[in-house]
Amino acid sequence: MALRHGFKSEANKVAADLRAELSLDHLAPFEPRVAAKYLDIPVISFDQIKGCDEALGILRNAGRAVSGLTIFEGSRRMIIYNDYHSPGRVNNTIAHEIAHALLMHSPGPALGTHGCRRVNRDLEDEADYLAGVLLLPDAACLHCARLLLTVDEISMRYAVSPQLASYRLNITGARPRAAASVASASKQHRWAKGA
Repeated sequence: MALRHGFKSEANKVAADLRAELSLDHLAPFEPRVAAKYLDIPVISFDQIKGCDEALGILRNAGRAVSGLTIFEGSRRMIIYNDYHSPGRVNNTIAHEIAHALLMHSPGPALGTHGCRRVNRDLEDEADYLAGVLLLPDAACLHCARLLLTVDEISMRYAVSPQLASYRLNITGARPRAAASVASASKQHRWAKGA
């Protein structure tokens, strides 16, 4: 994932601003549906859509690859997610689609001229990264690492997939940072006792 220069700082600021607007502490779990409601973005599952059974069956069963999407009507958005996925993955999907909205990514055609899916990898990478920061901020990763929580414990605490929890721990360097702060505190304690 190659993000443009300065994007990680921008994502942290966007996530912190939204958390502040939601009166959400930086260590608290992020609830994507609550955020979507606050942003006036309806969220529905594939199962809640009526009258498109054949198309939804294709989307749902295409290797379960389609996690979700945003549809537009003018400037209004609606997030649709695959309810066959795990709750952690669904939260990531909704947060990903919210990230597109927060970053004001313009909609584009879903399919190319030959019927193949069109993806703007740069925009998708930005939305992936911001979704991760929304769901599991840097401070929360460091806090969990200091508590020596396992990936599964973090996943359960923050309602994210184990894959996302592991990725966020790695990308933030939370475990080495936590270990370094413990070592530093221990060294200072030994120094103070000897002084």
